[in-house]
Amino acid sequence: MAETEVGKWLQRDVNCLSDPQRMVRKKSLEKLSQVSDLVAKFGQDHLLQFFHAQLMKPLLVCVADPVEKCRELSLRGSIEFAKLGAFNSEERVRALILAIYGRVGKAPFVETAEEIRLLLLELLHAVLQRTPTEQSLPAEVMDVLGKTASDPFPDAKKACCDATLVLAHKWKPLVKLHLGTVVKPLTMNLGHQHAKIRQCTLQALEAVVPCGSSSLPELMKDILLPNLSKVLFDRSPSVRKQLVQTTGSWLEHIDELRQF
Repeated sequence: MAETEVGKWLQRDVNCLSDPQRMVRKKSLEKLSQVSDLVAKFGQDHLLQFFHAQLMKPLLVCVADPVEKCRELSLRGSIEFAKLGAFNSEERVRALILAIYGRVGKAPFVETAEEIRLLLLELLHAVLQRTPTEQSLPAEVMDVLGKTASDPFPDAKKACCDATLVLAHKWKPLVKLHLGTVVKPLTMNLGHQHAKIRQCTLQALEAVVPCGSSSLPELMKDILLPNLSKVLFDRSPSVRKQLVQTTGSWLEHIDELRQF
C-alpha cells in the first residue's frame, strides 16, 4: 500500500488534530496513536513515510495541547513511532527534543500533569536509545534532564536517570560541556526518601561524572562529596552497594579524583 493510500485513510485524522473542538482532536489522536494496528493495516515502511511527510509535525504540536488527554495520546503515539525508529534524522530528533524542552525544560514546568511529564521523559529515552552516537543533539536536552531531575514525581526522577545514562554513554562531549547542569540537581536526590531514587541517582552519577569538565574539581568538592555522605550509611543495602560501585568507577576513570 503506497503512502498515498495511507493518506486516503489517515489524512482526515491528521487534519483534525488542529480542529478547535477538543473531542474531534481526541478522537483522531485515539486512532493515530494505535500504531501497532496502523502498522498491521498499512505496513511499517508506508506508515513511516506518511509519518515523516504528514503526521510528525502536527503530532508534536499536540504535545502542548490544552487538553491533558490529547497530550497523553500524542505522547503515547509518539513513543510507539519512536520504537519503530521514526525519529531517524538530526532534524527530526531536534524537533522532538525542542518540543519536550517546551514542556519541561524550564522551571516551573509548563507541563503540570506529572504523568504527562513521565511520558515526555519516556519518549526522550526511547529516541535517545535509537539515535546514532555520531548524530549531534541540541543542548536543550541537558536542560530537560537538569530540570526533570528535580521533578517532585519519583517516577519522573527515575525516568530522568534512565535518559541520563543513555546520554552519558553515547554523547560524552555534550555532557562534558554541561556537566553542572545535570550533576547539581541529580546530587540533591541522594537525600530522597525512596531507596530506588537514591540508587538510580548513584547509577546516573556513576555515568555522567567521568564525562569530565573543567568545573569537575569544584563540583566534586562543593556538591558531590558533601552529598555522598547522605548515603554513606544508607539504610538500604542496595544503595550502599551502589555507592561503592559508583565511587570505585570514579576512582578508575577520573585521575583528578585521587586528590580528594
